[in-house]
Amino acid sequence: MKPGTTCIPNIGPKQRRRRIIGGIVMSAMAVAVFAALLATGAGRWWRLALFLPLYGAGLGYFQAYERTCIALAARGQRNLDHGTEAIDGGQELERVRQQARLVQRKALASAAVLTALAVVVWE
Repeated sequence: MKPGTTCIPNIGPKQRRRRIIGGIVMSAMAVAVFAALLATGAGRWWRLALFLPLYGAGLGYFQAYERTCIALAARGQRNLDHGTEAIDGGQELERVRQQARLVQRKALASAAVLTALAVVVWE
């Protein structure tokens, strides 16, 4: 987010915890796949398979950090741990959707950088 802008959360603490756990699981999957690829001597281009679990991990972490679920934002909803409810349009909904786009960009960028490092750097 830009400095001085306020985050409008569309998920509460329990929902954030679920996304952190999902991020941890996806990170562990990426590490396991990477270790298996190194152990089997697979060609470096096979490491591109790391992109999907790394993207999933990034989505989990950045949704928790930004307090924004991209799926709920797309549907115009929020879940602040009291059930799912609609966001009453207008500026609030647009801000939540901006936050969701930011989450997607951060997850995509981090997955791309980490995948590129895995392909290029490690032998």
